[in-house]
Amino acid sequence: MTAGPLTATGLVPKLDDLGYQLTQQGKEPAILGDVDSALALYQKQGSAKSVQVRVYVFPNAGSAEKQWAAYAEAFRNPPPDVLGASAKNVDTESPQVAQLRKSYVTAKPDGSGNNVWTDIYRQDRVVALVQVLDSAGGDGMAVRRPVAERIFAPVP
Repeated sequence: MTAGPLTATGLVPKLDDLGYQLTQQGKEPAILGDVDSALALYQKQGSAKSVQVRVYVFPNAGSAEKQWAAYAEAFRNPPPDVLGASAKNVDTESPQVAQLRKSYVTAKPDGSGNNVWTDIYRQDRVVALVQVLDSAGGDGMAVRRPVAERIFAPVP
């Protein structure tokens, strides 16, 4: 990878080798100001499994850390429309990626036997929010870890 300015779109990972196809990509609609943002949605063909990636590049590390802390708190008890009407998050182990990280998993599987893992990361000026919908039978690390590693590989 060539060195250059960090961009949110440039940090969106490719997940084809994990079986996830990019189905939607664009700017994060709710972000205003001087924050560069990207939103990417992926679907695993033939299944309900999916990945949502939101990447933000802030003007400085202080702003990024404040936003990371806000997301870490907000996803502790997300509003019902984020995960479903009755879904609650509980703390779970984070992939060991980035300077700061906080992770949650839904307290119980949905009707199809899936959980949602939410991982919130910060490294320097970059904040990433990754949500993985996968079978509740595991910890989701086979997808969660490589997604985070790919986002943060180019971040100093």
